[in-house]
Amino acid sequence: MFNLKIEKSSRERKSRIVLALDIPEFSREKLYEKTLWIMMETSENVCAFKIGMPTILILGLQNGVSKLVEKSHEMGLPIIMDCKLSDVGHVNRIIAKLYFDVGFDALTVNPFVGFKDGLDSVLEEAKKRGRGVLPLVYMSHMGAEETFGQLVAGVDKTTRKQYLALVEKAKSWRVDGLIVGATRPSVIREVREIVGSDMPIFSPGVVFQGGSPKDALDAGATYLIIGRAICLSENPWSTSLKFKEISSFNV
Repeated sequence: MFNLKIEKSSRERKSRIVLALDIPEFSREKLYEKTLWIMMETSENVCAFKIGMPTILILGLQNGVSKLVEKSHEMGLPIIMDCKLSDVGHVNRIIAKLYFDVGFDALTVNPFVGFKDGLDSVLEEAKKRGRGVLPLVYMSHMGAEETFGQLVAGVDKTTRKQYLALVEKAKSWRVDGLIVGATRPSVIREVREIVGSDMPIFSPGVVFQGGSPKDALDAGATYLIIGRAICLSENPWSTSLKFKEISSFNV
């Protein structure tokens, strides 16, 4: 199970940092080398890695990225594919199968596509393999307020914020965690109250987008997703250690 794997890694390393391997490099060879180097430098200070679509597009899934997934597992670290799946069910199943086949431990998904003939196939594929599904319920960038933060009317004509409706739906789908931006600790706090203590909350947007690691953790985040602040630093090891020390009091 994904949650057991990341909890074990977090306890062993005394860290709640998920390192987003966001490296602005367009050369295939250089991107692979830099990504692998950063993984090796930071592996003792983070509890998981995350890979995004730019890395997939540059390195390719079957060759370059599959090797990074293998390296992550050799280090004892789970790895998340940040694909934000948002298509119809039969397409989502194919995409999820491809990512799970190369070894990804969890996928991010967009809950706006809904469950039936949308994300149901992804959850089915994930449960069958013991992998994780992580819906976005409030992204970290400023424009997220236009969608995740908008008022929506329910069937009973009462209105509430969109993200609150998404949290309720995701909870009923029995997902493995939720993505809530570290830039909005008040939202993290609301989400934590709804889902209780057992559901992991992953919070991106630390430092470069203005999110405070301490504020996010205090509000109820389980894991901090940090990318550029570590990957673009002159010393990824010392920078990742600094964030590990900030997060370790909650492990």
